[in-house]
Amino acid sequence: ELEQPGQATKLKALHPKIAENQIYVQFGRPLPVYMKRVKKLILKGALTRVKTFEIFALGAAIRKAFQLFERLREVYPLIQGRVETNTCPTVRQLGSPVS
Repeated sequence: ELEQPGQATKLKALHPKIAENQIYVQFGRPLPVYMKRVKKLILKGALTRVKTFEIFALGAAIRKAFQLFERLREVYPLIQGRVETNTCPTVRQLGSPVS
């Protein structure tokens, strides 16, 4: 298909491949999807290599990231992790007491 003069072409965004211990939370995706991914990584043995999870979220997904964080603490009390948001300086270690 030929491009029309003055028409913009959208290029695919290039994203680096995420590490197996990283979870990027999106607002529209339900928590069970992320829990399933964590369970799959644990069964695959990812925690023996990495030991911690990193949960990333922006904007409206920040609340969901912390919900996931709390749910992971309930289900897998021995894992380590953190939530990182670049929207505001909020980082809380998984396993640290709630202040």
